Amino acid sequence: MTDIQLQVITYLREKPGPLANQEQTQSYNQNSATVLLEKIRDAKFPTDIAKGEFLQILNMRPSSSAQLSAVIEDMEDRFTEEDQNRLIDIIAEVLGRDEPAQNGTEDENAMESIETGN
Repeated sequence: MTDIQLQVITYLREKPGPLANQEQTQSYNQNSATVLLEKIRDAKFPTDIAKGEFLQILNMRPSSSAQLSAVIEDMEDRFTEEDQNRLIDIIAEVLGRDEPAQNGTEDENAMESIETGN
């Protein structure tokens, strides 16, 4: 393995990299990108996901609407809330999750803090 390859793998294994918990999740493998792309296509979303957005999904492994919004341009205009949740479920199914699902509580707590000023 070359020095560059070693540096890239080391970078990807550091949080929040997609391989940070690979030993526990065993989620990523050589077919992950292909399987994810096929499942997204099979879901027949109302709009396509751009190549750059797809690469960011692979890198970030978004597990909430807020994270997904950071990856997909104009997400609220392009995807319904149901579509967003389906996409998050597909990502979790193929790429796994490093952290346990929080069922939207992170987004709700953030909004509550903004509204109350806490």
